[in-house]
Formats: sequence, structure tokens, C-alpha cells
Amino acid sequence: MRLELIGSFRLTDQDGKEIPISGRYGPALIAILATSQRQTRSRDVLRAMLWPRSPDAQSAASLRTLLNAVRKELGPFAGHLVSDRRSVQLSGVTRTDKADGQHEFFEDAPRLGEAFEDWLSIQRSQARPDPNAIAMASETSSRFRSRICVAIYPADVTTDDPHAKHIASRIISQMRQHLCLLDMTDVLDLSILDESHNATPTVLGQRTPDVALLVSLSKVGHFAEIGIRAFEPRTKQVLWSATISADQSTTFLFSSGQLDEFVNQAVDSLNVACLRLIEAGKIGAPGAPNSIFGAVHKVLGMSVKGQSAARQFFRGKAEFENSAIATAWYAFSLANTLGEGGNRQHIMDEADSYCRRAIELDPSNALALALVAHVQSFVLRRLEVGAELARTARQIAPTLAITWDMSAMNALYRGQIDEAAQFSAKAVALGRFSPYKPLFESSQAIAASLGGNHHTAIRIAGQVLDRIPHFLAVERHLCGSLAAAGQLDQSRRLIRKIRDRDPNFTADLLDDPHYPLPSPQSVDLIRRGFSSVGHIL
Repeated sequence: MRLELIGSFRLTDQDGKEIPISGRYGPALIAILATSQRQTRSRDVLRAMLWPRSPDAQSAASLRTLLNAVRKELGPFAGHLVSDRRSVQLSGVTRTDKADGQHEFFEDAPRLGEAFEDWLSIQRSQARPDPNAIAMASETSSRFRSRICVAIYPADVTTDDPHAKHIASRIISQMRQHLCLLDMTDVLDLSILDESHNATPTVLGQRTPDVALLVSLSKVGHFAEIGIRAFEPRTKQVLWSATISADQSTTFLFSSGQLDEFVNQAVDSLNVACLRLIEAGKIGAPGAPNSIFGAVHKVLGMSVKGQSAARQFFRGKAEFENSAIATAWYAFSLANTLGEGGNRQHIMDEADSYCRRAIELDPSNALALALVAHVQSFVLRRLEVGAELARTARQIAPTLAITWDMSAMNALYRGQIDEAAQFSAKAVALGRFSPYKPLFESSQAIAASLGGNHHTAIRIAGQVLDRIPHFLAVERHLCGSLAAAGQLDQSRRLIRKIRDRDPNFTADLLDDPHYPLPSPQSVDLIRRGFSSVGHIL
């Protein structure tokens, strides 16, 4: 479908034939979704924007009625408007309008209340032509056009048990939400288009999927099995597959915990497979960080040059695509530069600005909230603000490993070592298949150091540094654990290595409140380490 929003609302098919959307609310719904991040909005936000004065039950019923009506009017494109209990998503729509300086954005928009008017005002402001911005956006968009497309196929259910389809739908819904939350791929949900798992994937715009996911579920007697397979649609090559099974003599039901962990494993393994395909030059944009995969890898690689390259990418997405995730990752990357030069106050001010912007763009995005929580705590030292943001992120996405990891770091800053250890263990358990597992293990290593479990800290820190050799936070605490464990020569060598990047890593400067250490416990641990190897100071 093609959508024009500069001037009057106009929706057409690929041949230019108009798809009439009647009433006041239908065009408003499509416009809101089409301009939203990942073309997705929560049901709560849509109800607040479209029916601000209606009671919850009434607005919920109105939204259900509207979705059914719009799907009927979309006709053959009805499958592109999908929804679950929490959110509504529009796919397969390309914006074809261009700012001309003569027409406003959505000139025939209805008047639906203050929230809708605020959204409309922002969109109209952004739509006004700025020659410099347009030129920069054109250059930037060429770097972003090669996003990986993941298709979710209809589930292959080979049982007539009434619970089976529900469980398969839940798994698909969780995978879609998880992938959309990470914002690393374009997600094409084909599961609603065909009951057959042999459905041929349609084209999203002019693109075919790079990777496909297929959920299979079977039950024979009391034995039930669920499988998830990732493969390349063009070649049918399997990239990853796994199954879980149960022998149940009564009801056909896997526990919520089993399903949550299985979905996490599938999404994380898919991300690993995509990274390998990118590195092999098979899919995505060549040369990281020309993709969000590459940019996130640069950020979590913890090198100075990598951080700078990733921020260039994320700044573009934040400014030209209004991406809450990119904005939050940008702020997170700024946090990683503390202690490595640059104007500290400028870094803090910029980080604060991007944190505010990320929350404004999507206050219900758990990943953005988790990243912002870390920046609020580590950079701006607003520990209680960070704790509340991290708590909210965990509540919204309790199976997302990074929400627990950022909670662990906040607990470290507040001196709550036992709580940090619990949170970090949860993050490692949830993210044990994640390509970013070393990030979660770093919190675990630091918590172990501060908790006095030095041999455990040394072991885990070694695993982290094997994968991320420039992780200063881990190295600083490892110095203290090595000294406490009597490994003085190793501690001395590591101190010298750290000082090559951070000349301020000395006993005299540890008490500086601006020095990037999590807490007084960290200062005490490292000071005792310096004391043990004092002749090199």
C-alpha cells in the first residue's frame, strides 16, 4: 500500500487505486500507526489518543470495533493490520508523500482531543521542509535502507487439542514483540495470512524476507513437543532450531516460564544467526555499523573508536527516524565514554537530553527505559530515578535480559550488592544464548568482586574480557579482586594496561566524585588493591 499524508489523507494500492477508509477514526488510526516507530502503538496509547474522554471499557470496545471496520475496508490488505492484547501494528505501508511547502500534514485530520492534537502538531512541525535537513536525511536514509527482514510463518500445529493454537499464537506474539522491541530487524508477521505452514512469504514493499521463523507444535497421546526453526527462505538452509517437550498425563500445557525462556532462546539465537550472515556478507548492509546490529555490537565492544562510529549511526536514526531505541542507545554509548577524555559536562548534558528524548518518543519501551536507567544512574547519578526506570522496564518486559542487567548495575551504584547479584544472575540466565551475554556477565563479575567472591569474580571477568577486551569497568574491579586473591603480579600488569587508556586510574583520584566508579564499595575494593601493589603507584 502507498500512503500520502501531506495534504489530504490518501491510501492506494501498488497500482494507484484508492483504498477508501471512511469515517473520522479510520484515517486517524492508519496515520498514527504509519508514523509510529515500527508502525506499532500500544492499545492504551491508541485509546487515549482516539477516545480520551471515554471510560476504559468503552474505549476498548470502540478500538475493537474500529479495527474490524478498517480491516474490512482494507480488503485484500486486511492482514497488514494486526493486533494482540497489548498492541496494534500496521505493516506493508510505504509513505509516498513529499513536503512541498504548500500543504500541511494530514490537512483533513479530525479533531479528536488534546492528545491527538499534540501528536498532529508534532507531525506537522516535522513535515515542514528544511532543505538542509532533507539533504542530510537523504544521505542518512541510504545508510539505513538495508535492514534485515524477518518473516514469522504460520505455525505448524499437528494436533486438534484446543490449547495448541493458543500456545502457538502466544509464542509467535512474544517473538514478534521481542523482535520489535529490540528494533534490529523489520518484522513481517505472516502467521495471520494462511493457516498452512507452507505459505509463501509475501513481499514487504520491494523486499523479500532474509530470514524466516517457523513454530511447530505437536501432541501424540500425552507427549507434547514445541519447536522453533530459523532458516533462509530462498535456500531453505536451517540457521538454528530447537525443541522443548513434555510428557503430560493430564492437560496439554507448558509453563509460562518454559515458554518465556524458549522464546528468549529463539530470538537470541536468531540474532546470532543474523550477525553471522552479515559477517559473511549474505544479508544486511556490508560494513558495520551500517546496520543496527553493527552499531549495537560497536557500543558493546567498548572501544573508543567503536563507540564514536556507533554514535554517528544512532544519531542519524534518532534525528531522522525518531527512534526511541536509537536515541537511548546513543545516550548509553555516551555513558561508556566517561573516564576516557572529552568534556565531562558536555557529555552529561548531551546524555541527559537524549534520555529525555527517548522517553518522550516511547515511554513504554522497556529496552529504552533500561538503557536510560543506566545513564541516569551512572552518568547523572540520579540513582532513585534510575532505579524506578529499571523497575518499570522489568515490569513491562520481565523476560528481557537487559532490563535485569541494568537493574543490577543500578543496585551496584546504590551499594545493594546482594540485590545486584540476584539481578545479574537473572540477566545471565535469561540471556544465556544472547550475543550480548558478556554484557550481562560483566555485572555479575563486578557484583562478585564487591561481594568478596574474588575467585568467582576473576573467573567471570576473564570470560568477559576474552570477548570484550577493552571493558574498563570490569578491568578496574578485576584489579581489586586479583590483589585480594594474592595474584599481585597480574594485578600490577592490569593496572598498567588500564592506565594506557585511563591515566587517572590512581589512588589519589579515586575519591573524586566524578571518577566513573559505581559506588564507595568499588572505591574501597580498588584502593585496597592499590595498597597491595603500592610500589608501582
